[in-house]
Amino acid sequence: MSENEGAKRLFFGVRISLGAVQDLAALVESMQPLARAEKLDVRWLAPATYHITLKFLGWAKSEVVPAVRESFDGAFADVEPFGVTMRGVGAFASEKKARVLWAGIDRGTDELKELAERIDARAAELGFEREKRAFHPHVTFARLKNPANASALILPFSEDTFRKTKVDRVVLFESVTKPKGAEYSALAEWRLGG
Repeated sequence: MSENEGAKRLFFGVRISLGAVQDLAALVESMQPLARAEKLDVRWLAPATYHITLKFLGWAKSEVVPAVRESFDGAFADVEPFGVTMRGVGAFASEKKARVLWAGIDRGTDELKELAERIDARAAELGFEREKRAFHPHVTFARLKNPANASALILPFSEDTFRKTKVDRVVLFESVTKPKGAEYSALAEWRLGG
């Protein structure tokens, strides 16, 4: 029996707009020939999975989900919807040792940070571990099998901008790993501003 049997892999996030998804998918299409030319082993994420993670909760028993839903009811009633603009691309851990490729957030970072801090504090009250790393809002669109120099992919697109996203709700997602990559399903949603 697996240690995570009957458990769900959970995270809080926000969806990005269809326009931003389309812009990012077009960027990926432009990057793919460069990745092949550089012989980089890249797994491109499905556009349907593009999102901004606010807080990764990790594995939790299914019974925890109703408690999370209840605890977060009304948690965002005093937060006004806001706009987010994505701009530029980058990599974690670094351009030269890339494992993850992402689009950065140009506008809306303060508001996203405030949401992330609010979620982190409330999740801690439920027994989830507090975030140790600084919050860096981004949209992951690719992963590399092995750390590699991705400068040839990043530099041509470092100033690209993407269509605006209106953030008007926070979503509790479940992440399910499939052979072709993770799939995300919404378990709960909370509208900003009540």
